[in-house]
Amino acid sequence: AIHKMVEIAQKDKDYPTSAFLEWFVNEQVQEETKFETLIKKFELIGRDKIAINTIDKILAASVESTASNNAA
Repeated sequence: AIHKMVEIAQKDKDYPTSAFLEWFVNEQVQEETKFETLIKKFELIGRDKIAINTIDKILAASVESTASNNAA
């Protein structure tokens, strides 16, 4: 669906929308890559409670960092 929107924006020479959609697609690719990395970590650690707790703390710190960066 997003690819169709990009195609239409480019065909219509709607450059602002095309630029926004390019940014959006790039963000989605980054988020999917982060999530895939996270899944691999969980597969690697299995049910190790200490490792799961460590990853949880890392994720919480990441969320807090992102929230404070967005507030600035």
